[in-house]
Amino acid sequence: AAWAQAHGIGLLPALGLPSWAVWAVGLAAFDLAIYLQHRALHAVAWLWPLHRMHHSDVTLDATSALRFHPLEMLLSLAWKAAVAVALGVPPALVLAFEALLSSFALMTHANLALPPRLDRALRWVFVTPAMHRVHHGTAPDEQCSNYGFHVSVWDRLFGSYVEAAHEQPQRFGVIGIDAQRAGGFLSLLREPFRRER
Repeated sequence: AAWAQAHGIGLLPALGLPSWAVWAVGLAAFDLAIYLQHRALHAVAWLWPLHRMHHSDVTLDATSALRFHPLEMLLSLAWKAAVAVALGVPPALVLAFEALLSSFALMTHANLALPPRLDRALRWVFVTPAMHRVHHGTAPDEQCSNYGFHVSVWDRLFGSYVEAAHEQPQRFGVIGIDAQRAGGFLSLLREPFRRER
């Protein structure tokens, strides 16, 4: 972002938008980019093995937000860097977005139960823990839904929003993967290269 800004590269500087509009458009564009990345991680055959490490946790809680394969993290970093350069956003916006992304990920993966009425109202705009829990169920149709991180608008707009009848999947994880398998960090590194069971 600093490099793009120093060289006057990117869509937003070319539009000559005021600072507040750069921030509003930039944050929304980054959120859409992360939504699209998340969908690709599920849809592209060679990306799913990297991402399934995140889905292998059988007890969903805030620590699940930290369970990512290092190669997935590197790909995500490259994608966000490309978006930052393409948009030409200020470096402070990138930092703010990363802080929001991390904070929301911890919250949406947390084992929190909002009052049902409040949850239903909030999910018209925001991704709630109950909404994201559906995404972590073992059923493939659940895993291919509710990809959003901050706002629920992308799921609604692109038809991936699911209002599950039970709101709390019977089971979390990926069928055939034992998330409690011993092996530590080396097992984590090898997981994408194992055949899905």
